Amino acid sequence: MHGGIALNVVSWAVFIGFALPLAIIDVREHRLPNRLLAFAVPAGLAVLGINVGLAGDWSALLRIFTSSAFTFLGLLALALVSRGALGMGDVKLGLFTGAYLGWLGWEASLWGTVLGLSLAGVYATALLIAGRANRRTPIPLGPFLLAGVAALGLVPVLPTLA
Repeated sequence: MHGGIALNVVSWAVFIGFALPLAIIDVREHRLPNRLLAFAVPAGLAVLGINVGLAGDWSALLRIFTSSAFTFLGLLALALVSRGALGMGDVKLGLFTGAYLGWLGWEASLWGTVLGLSLAGVYATALLIAGRANRRTPIPLGPFLLAGVAALGLVPVLPTLA
């Protein structure tokens, strides 16, 4: 993270402000609404851009946009090869999650998405083992992608707030 503490708090507030409703809607309805994503993505990019711009960290700005694009493209590739198992809402969510992961660094850009996908896989496996799902049971991926960002971004910050 790059800006002052106030800018970092605002950046995470924007993330949480969009992540919570997106996760709740995805769990309830198995969709990520375009209308909400249409606000989340530019809001996230704007607040992160302002954050790193005021800090003068132009390489972070490039990393944010590059990570956003690569996360989107990676999820798009997964959606295409999975033949509908991954929805386009999840792909578009990658623009939002990728931006925040890019803000955290290149390693976070990769590992945050991998963590989110892994958490979804563990959840799906647990449902299968418990007999509460089969191979065709839809699993909302959005909350897990958002959790990957939160795990890499928010959890390390918590001890510094105490």
